[in-house]
Parts: sequence; structure tokens; C-alpha cells
Amino acid sequence: MASSVSKRVESALEEKPFLLEALSQGYANLSAVARVLQKQVGGSEEAVRAAVKRFSASRLRQRRADEKKVLEVLSHSRLSLSTKVNVLVVERTPETEAKAASFSEKTRALVKEESGMTLVVDAAYFRESQKLFSRSEILTVNEDLVVLTLISSPVVEAVPGVVAFLTAQMARHNINLKEFWSSYTDTLFFVEKKDASKAYEVLSALL
Repeated sequence: MASSVSKRVESALEEKPFLLEALSQGYANLSAVARVLQKQVGGSEEAVRAAVKRFSASRLRQRRADEKKVLEVLSHSRLSLSTKVNVLVVERTPETEAKAASFSEKTRALVKEESGMTLVVDAAYFRESQKLFSRSEILTVNEDLVVLTLISSPVVEAVPGVVAFLTAQMARHNINLKEFWSSYTDTLFFVEKKDASKAYEVLSALL
């Protein structure tokens, strides 16, 4: 019976990751969580409380072990910052692909997705890039962004959770990512100027 209660508690907590986060950070009262879950999983309050305590402690140990690996990767990374970067998102059609290709030498980066194409262009060439496309072809425009580029060793590809950890740190500090890319050893954060200093501080503190 205890084993089945434990399994039901684990399933319930897996469906509510915010509860695990609150428990691991000490924001949630263990007994209060157990009382809430008891209505869902059954069993005695004592059994549910024990299962919650055991599972949350196990997850916390795993989380700390995972974060240790992530922080080890970040400790060997370096951070750079670029200003006055503009992002233009356009429809992806044979015509727009041809236009983007003709402008490739002046494009910092080009990403093709099913829903469209994203061109990253420095301020000096941005107006020129906009003139390539008609108004109907342009989906969104983000001007005067700051790009923070985190450059890690190739081992970053073998360590799970690096991207999730970094984006969670940004969200925790209320930093809005206008664009976010991860490719091989480079992780790029596109933010507005008002968030640039805070984003730089957050990332620098992890290195």
C-alpha cells in the first residue's frame, strides 16, 4: 500500500513541477502540500507526507548534481557583448530566400525555420536589409538589441540542462529574451538595452 501511495505521489508531483520547485526552495510547507495531494492520491496523511519528503529530497539531490555539471561547463565559458544589433523576421518563400541570399555578406546570421526566416543585421546595414522585402513579407522587426554570446567548450553538447538552466536564470531575474539561439558551442541571448546590464551581470556571475 505504501509503495502505491509513493508512486501516486511521485506521479502527482511530476505533473506539478512548481510544487517540487517550491519544496526544494523552502517556499512550500511540507505538511500543507501533503494535505493537498492526499485528496488526489488517497492514503493516510502520514504516508503522503513521507512520500512527498522522500521524493522532493531525491529530486533536490539530482537537481544539485545536474546543476554542478552545468556550472562546471559555465566556469570554462566566456561571455561577449554586441550592441546595435537588429533582427528582421520575414516569410520564408523562394523569393525571400533569394533576397536573403543576395544580402548574405552583410548579414550577421540567418536562421531558416518552417514559419519564416530570421536575419540578424548590424545597424549599419539594417535599413538596406528592410528595403529588400515588401511590407507583406516582413513579419516582425526588433531594432537596437544587445546580444550576449556565451562561448563554451564542445563538452556543452554532452551536458543536459545547460540551456534550461540559463533561460531559467533569465526568467528568474525578469529578463525578457527577444530572441534566443543555441548552436554548437555558442549560446546567444538577444535582449533590449534596458535589460542588457542585468543580463550581463546574471551571466557573468555564473562564469
